[in-house]
Amino acid sequence: MGAEGSRGGPQGACQTPTMPRPREQRRRLAAAFVAVVAASGLGLAACGSDDDAQPTVASVSFEPRLVVLVGDDQITAEAGTREGATIVHGDESGDWRVPDGSVVELRVDADEPVRVVADRVPPGGTEASPLVDTGTLDPGDAVTLALTEPGRVVIRFLDDDPDEERLVVVVSGPT
Repeated sequence: MGAEGSRGGPQGACQTPTMPRPREQRRRLAAAFVAVVAASGLGLAACGSDDDAQPTVASVSFEPRLVVLVGDDQITAEAGTREGATIVHGDESGDWRVPDGSVVELRVDADEPVRVVADRVPPGGTEASPLVDTGTLDPGDAVTLALTEPGRVVIRFLDDDPDEERLVVVVSGPT
């Protein structure tokens, strides 16, 4: 018979893996340490401040061009603090004209709660689509609207006939 191992099997059939030498072990630990430090450095660099950072939200002036006053039984308007609203009473197209991108403030001047809706009619169109429903507003409340698309904005009380035009704001496109 040939040489047998410690348990009676052939020699070399079961070998114990060799332990890494201390020098190899130190190299592996050093490489792992360098990898962890490099990854940490990248993570910290990503969290650093950026002096040239731009605001994430566009800077918008919320100064109204037009202020819509909602009374108990009437809706009127007056020019706001920002220039650009033009009164056009007598013009069949509307009561006020503002450029697109205008901010309009709707203020409740009534003694009782009110609910106002606004519909938008595109240029050359006849079909109105809902733009805003304020929900119930109490006396003194205000709502800010940004009118970004050209067309006619028809403002009325919720309980009015949908064909009633209490106040019409014409939003003009770029000139």
